[in-house]
Amino acid sequence: MTPQILSQSGLSKDELFDAAKSNSVEVASITSMAEALGAPEELFSEIPFHVGTYKDTDGHLMGHGAGILALPEVIHDFCISKGYAGKAIYILPSSTEEILLLPTESANPEELSSMVSEINASTVDPILQLEPTCYIFDDSTQEVRIASAYYEREYKVS
Repeated sequence: MTPQILSQSGLSKDELFDAAKSNSVEVASITSMAEALGAPEELFSEIPFHVGTYKDTDGHLMGHGAGILALPEVIHDFCISKGYAGKAIYILPSSTEEILLLPTESANPEELSSMVSEINASTVDPILQLEPTCYIFDDSTQEVRIASAYYEREYKVS
């Protein structure tokens, strides 16, 4: 938004940001991978992937789902609904369009980053690709961190 439009809106930058964040929370959606793909749940029983993206009121994908990384309240609500309250989960920004979420006991961050790299190389439009970084959401603090930095901090030997 240009400074002129902001001035005409009668809103401060903070008010505009709060409104945008509120709108983002309203359209954020996290569903099972099976539901997102229209596949049987059994296909993902071993590793329970979930997909985070934005959907309009009619349920149509809006894109830019990687922005959910900036909405800890949405991820926290997901953790509560899936029994991960107070625990940590991995988050993979698989593209600018969506994120993948899964419990930390399901895989390790290096494997997940490698998986995202392989998928990006074979199926994701280069303009939609993000760095194949594995993040972790610690529900007890409601913070998102790069997984490797999180583990270095948590298990640092003094």
